[in-house]
Amino acid sequence: MARLIAFANRKGGSGKTTAAVHVAAGLADLDCRVLLIDVDPQAHAGLWFGISSRENRGRGLYRLLTAEEKSPLSLVAKTGRGNLDVLAGGPGLTEYEAENSHKRGAVYELARLIAPYFAHYDYLIFDTPPTVGLLMLSVLTATRWILLPLPMQFLAMEGLAEMVRLLYKINASGNKSLRLKGIIPVMYDKRLKISSNIQKEVARVFGDKILLPGVRPTVKLAEAPSFKQTVFEYAPACTAALDYRRLAKHIKELRGAGEDSVKRTE
Repeated sequence: MARLIAFANRKGGSGKTTAAVHVAAGLADLDCRVLLIDVDPQAHAGLWFGISSRENRGRGLYRLLTAEEKSPLSLVAKTGRGNLDVLAGGPGLTEYEAENSHKRGAVYELARLIAPYFAHYDYLIFDTPPTVGLLMLSVLTATRWILLPLPMQFLAMEGLAEMVRLLYKINASGNKSLRLKGIIPVMYDKRLKISSNIQKEVARVFGDKILLPGVRPTVKLAEAPSFKQTVFEYAPACTAALDYRRLAKHIKELRGAGEDSVKRTE
């Protein structure tokens, strides 16, 4: 069964890309076959692994969306991390969004075009843009689970509320399988009262089970991409490396109803 998971938040700077990259890498280290799909025109998820949109011309998500590619696997870039591949983003996605936003049925194209990958991967992980346009809506139409990184700041609660309203809308309008599966406390310091207060508020509104293991702040997360490494290679003993490994293991063990995953077609 291929599981589809999107990391999303309406608030910029919430750590979506950092979380998507490290959960994808953590799952790959747990012997899962993972495809990280970078749906952000800034292409930071690919850049984290040294995959430049310029050097990746003719490949990546933009070509999948625009070229009716007969061999979708040829568009995937290797990360050098065994089981982890990337379908890179890039500035062409901005052009795609502008040209197709008003086309009937465009929001369903991503779901249709990623189907050939189900036979080759255990997880498809989406890194989404922060703005609500065709790209974000396409991911929400295609995916099954949403994982939402939540900075331990009260202003981030408004981004959470906006995201939940959007998920309800998409769920009601077409993707009945869409679920907010987990909220990830990031920049989490249990010594600070604000972290405890936000966790309690989230648990009050959504229930305890929605809260996933938190990730503590460290400068190592900001330094790692300049070396084209995840924090697992760059600083394997730091708190974030330990936390993301624990989070990846927890996500692998999550269970859901049958509609939460899609069957591979052999």
